[in-house]
Formats: sequence, structure tokens, C-alpha cells
Amino acid sequence: MIFNVMNRNTGETQFSAEIECSEAEPRGVKLGLSVQWAAKNKANLRYADLSDADLSGANLRRASLIGADLIGADLRRANLSYTNLRDANLIGANLTGANL
Repeated sequence: MIFNVMNRNTGETQFSAEIECSEAEPRGVKLGLSVQWAAKNKANLRYADLSDADLSGANLRRASLIGADLIGADLRRANLSYTNLRDANLIGANLTGANL
């Protein structure tokens, strides 16, 4: 399926990811898969609305998440080494065991 990730400032589609999951999956799961797709395909994650994304265990090493909205995101055990989180909103994000 194709899932659109929106820009947190403009509300416009920032990128469209081709992910494998059911339409019935929660938004957070679809968003998490889309972010992982974006990291692999070097899509622009700056200022993306990633609120409530399920990114547990994701490899986001060296990703640019400048200004991204990560409110309530599940980042448990995610690899965030060398990730640029400048101005990212991490309120309520779960960073338990994340590699920072």
C-alpha cells in the first residue's frame, strides 16, 4: 500500500512510502513502516509529522529528523546514533533503550 507522510508545518504530503501492511493497521504502525522506508530510500524526514509513530527497534542511524514532530512516538530500542534531532518535538516519546 502507499502511505502519505505529511509535513508538520504545511500539512502537505512530504513523501509517499510503499509499505507492506493491512489497511486496518493503526496509523502509528503505518507511519513507523513509512519512516523505515524513508530511511532506506533517503526520503526527506525534516519537519515530518511523525506523532505517535511506532518506531520501536527502527534503524534511523544518520537520519535527519530536524524539526520532526515525534510527540508520543515509540522509539524504544531504536538506533538513533548520529541522527539529527535538532528542533524535533519529543514530548512523550518513549526512548527506553534507544541508542542515542
